[in-house]
Formats: sequence, structure tokens, C-alpha cells
Amino acid sequence: MFGNLFLQAYEALRHNRRRSFLTMLGMAWGIATVVLLLAYGAGFERGLWAAFRSFGTNLVFIFPGRTSMQVGGTKAGSEVRLTMKDFEHIQAEVPLLKRSSPEVFKQCSVAYGTRSNTYGVSGVYANYPKMRRMEFAEGSAFSEADDYTHTRVAFIGADVKQKLFSGLNAIGESIRVDGISYQVVGVLKHVINNSDDNLNGHVYVSHSLSTETPERLRDPTRAGRIRLSVVERQTMQLLAEGVAAKEIAHIMNISIKTVAFHRGNIKKKLGLQTTPELTKYAIERGPIQ
Repeated sequence: MFGNLFLQAYEALRHNRRRSFLTMLGMAWGIATVVLLLAYGAGFERGLWAAFRSFGTNLVFIFPGRTSMQVGGTKAGSEVRLTMKDFEHIQAEVPLLKRSSPEVFKQCSVAYGTRSNTYGVSGVYANYPKMRRMEFAEGSAFSEADDYTHTRVAFIGADVKQKLFSGLNAIGESIRVDGISYQVVGVLKHVINNSDDNLNGHVYVSHSLSTETPERLRDPTRAGRIRLSVVERQTMQLLAEGVAAKEIAHIMNISIKTVAFHRGNIKKKLGLQTTPELTKYAIERGPIQ
């Protein structure tokens, strides 16, 4: 029975060659179209996920801006500025935060040798690359120790390396950011971006350095004798010992908000901007009389 069926099919194909060829071509074309569409959809999905991963996942970004409505005696359109006090308040009030980092952004002239270009430069904490899931093609990010000691190091995006170094080794070389030298310690992998923040054309430096003026970076010595209260000296001593804010509050029998208040007063008296700066200052010089 099956033999007769195959024989009849063969005879039909042999006597209707053109129709058989067109039928097989249509079937092959349909299968190829479906496979191509599925592959295109899967590739597009992977590309979107890669773009989202380059922006970061499980993140919350807080940006300054302007008020859209009149409220609390403030007129609509008033500018809202974010300060380090806001950042430290969030750290104190949201204990479930795994990592956090401020970011100070500025367009700067970045140069290497005779080559220069304008790039976005961000001052961030050492944990920022982990938050943004940044991967490095060469080297690594700067460390917390570099942040504390104000070491002038930076990591750069793939496009920055390509345009300034043209294939040459960038690790260990010095670039000039608005005339101030930084040593390159890492180069990011090229990523697909899904936002206006182009990681490939970006330079990242320590946040403690980004808040310094060029004059203080060239001459970081501080003059003058500053007096602190007994509570402020004790707070500074505990910071120098690496004690966290919660532990300081427990040891001194005060609230975390009070610790933040004293810490802010100390920074104001010393002319410092961030808690890492204060910790470094306390470790190097000890409590001030």
C-alpha cells in the first residue's frame, strides 16, 4: 500500500516538475522567513536587555529639578538642589539600601598628549561601577582607599580610550581633566546604551576630588586651627576608628540623626564636603583640640 502511494507521488512530481518546484520553494521560503523573524526577535530582545543592563537594574536615581506646582510658600518653577546632606539623610533613613553613591557631573576638557576632547566627567564613589554593573576591558575601578586618600585616579569609557589613545595602552597613563592630571586605572567595555548617559564617552573620578576646587587640588594643605566640641571630637575619633554611624549612635547614646548633625558641623568647620573626606582627615590628623 505504502509502495503504491510513494510511486504515485513520484510520478506526480516527475510529470509536474514546475509546479512541484514552486511548491517546494514556497515551503522553504516560508520556513526560512519564520526562522529569520524568530532570530531577529530574539536578537532584538537580547539587545534591549543589554542596553537596560548597561543602565543598571534595581536602581533608583534622584535628580535635581524644578517644582511644577506652588506648594509650601514656594512658587512653581523654583529650583531644587541636592546636597550631600540629602544623600547622608537618605543613607541614615533607608537602612535597606545595598549601595549608594552621589554623582557630580560636569563637561570637561580631557587631554592626553596633544589630543583632547570634551567629555562628561562624573565624580562618584568606588562602589558606583557595581551599582551600574559596569564591566572593564582593562584594569579596574578605583578603590575606597583611593577615595579616602584623594588619589588622582580615573577610569574611562571605551570611546574615550579610542579617541585619546588610538589603540595604545591607557592603563597607568596620565590624562588631564581641565588641566589636572589623573592616572588611568581602568577602561570600560563598550556597551549598548539605552539612555542619554553615554558610558562609552565618559570619565569617572573620585567624588572627593570632584568636589574640590582646582586651587585646592593643586595645593591641598589647610591652614588654621579649628576647635571642636567634646561630642564632635568623640564623633571624629570614632570615625577615624572606622565605626559606622549606627554604632556611633549606640556608643554615644544618641540618635543617628544627631550623629549626622555633628558630622555635618565637623565638615563645615573643616571645610570638607563629604564623609569620606572627613574620615580620611580624622585618620591622618586625629581629633582636633
